Amino acid sequence: MKIKKILEILCLFLCISSVLACERGWISTKPPIHLNQNMDTQPKYKPYRKSEFFTDKKSMRLRESGTVARGELNSLNSQKPLVNENTLKRGKERYGIYCAPCHGENGDSRGTVAPFLMTQPTNLLEMKLQKNSAKHFFEVISNGIRSMPAYGHIIPIDDRWTIAFYILSLEKKQGNRLSNTDVE
Repeated sequence: MKIKKILEILCLFLCISSVLACERGWISTKPPIHLNQNMDTQPKYKPYRKSEFFTDKKSMRLRESGTVARGELNSLNSQKPLVNENTLKRGKERYGIYCAPCHGENGDSRGTVAPFLMTQPTNLLEMKLQKNSAKHFFEVISNGIRSMPAYGHIIPIDDRWTIAFYILSLEKKQGNRLSNTDVE
């Protein structure tokens, strides 16, 4: 009986002390214990910190010539198609699939989905967009802009170029330009 009472008191003491010991927000002068070191204490350089390894003592390094940043390889290696009737036909088809629901068949931002969006889609026939090249539209399709999501992971590179040229042809129908110099 006496041993049982001692065990109960000991168990109660251990429970109370473990709850108090694990209290969050207590200030400690000791560093935290990391059972899994993972990436907390790995050797690394932080921006603007001094480095003893490099001769200029800077930890921030310039990009080596000939290297490509992550995510830029596909757009740099893509072959821009020539602007011809087949390119524009394919561009119109792809535009109808991916762009027309928001931007409208004519690029006037009156697509079937547009009234239900919180932000109105860009009118592709606006004067401020008329100075843009096919490369600009390719980049917007690839990476998105403002509330428009990126389609680079959905639309193949060649189709993005054909859509960009088709957008320029929409502007041409409104009295603007389209030429191979717009490729850039």
